[in-house]
Amino acid sequence: MKARQLAAWVVIITSAIGCSAKRAVSQASVPPPEITIRDGAIPNGCTSDDVVQTVMSFLSAYNSGDEKRLANAFGSRFAWYSAWTGSGHFAAYNREALGAYFRQRHHQHEKQMLHRIVMSPSWDSSRVALSIVLTIQSDDLNPPGTIMEVSGKAEVNCDDRTIFVWSSGLTPPSTAVPHYGGR
Repeated sequence: MKARQLAAWVVIITSAIGCSAKRAVSQASVPPPEITIRDGAIPNGCTSDDVVQTVMSFLSAYNSGDEKRLANAFGSRFAWYSAWTGSGHFAAYNREALGAYFRQRHHQHEKQMLHRIVMSPSWDSSRVALSIVLTIQSDDLNPPGTIMEVSGKAEVNCDDRTIFVWSSGLTPPSTAVPHYGGR
C-alpha cells in the first residue's frame, strides 16, 4: 500500500473512532481525493476541475439532503444510478425513483466521502468516464455508523456538467480501482 493511501486510511479510521452512530465523518475531515487523469480523458470544452466540481457538488447535495441540487446533478440524459446500501443494492432509471431513494438515504443519515477518482475517456466524446472510491456511513449499516468502502463507475456529461451514470458497490478488501473507459 502506498504511503499516501495508508495515510488516508489512518485519517479515515481515526475520524471514524470519534464518531457516534448519528454523527457522520465530515468531508472536511478527509483529505482531498486522489485524482488520476488518463490521456485523452477530458473532451474539448471541459476541464478536470469541471469534472471534480460536478462530482463534489453532487456529493455535497447528497450529504446535506438538498433535493433541488440533487435533481439538478443529473441531466436530461441521465441513464441510471445504482448503489449498495445497508439494506442491499438499489437501482433507479428515472428521476422519481432517484428522488425517493435520496430522501430515504438522507433519512438514514447517509454520508458519502470521495477518496479517489480516475478519469478515463468515455465511448461518448462529450463525457468523461470515472472510476471512483468512496466511503459511506449511515444509520442502517451494521453496526450503525460503520464506515464502508465502496467503489464504482460514473460518467459526467461535459456539455452540461451533470452526471450521466453513477454505479457503486462494496469494495472487496485490497482491491485496486478498476479501469473504466470505453476507448
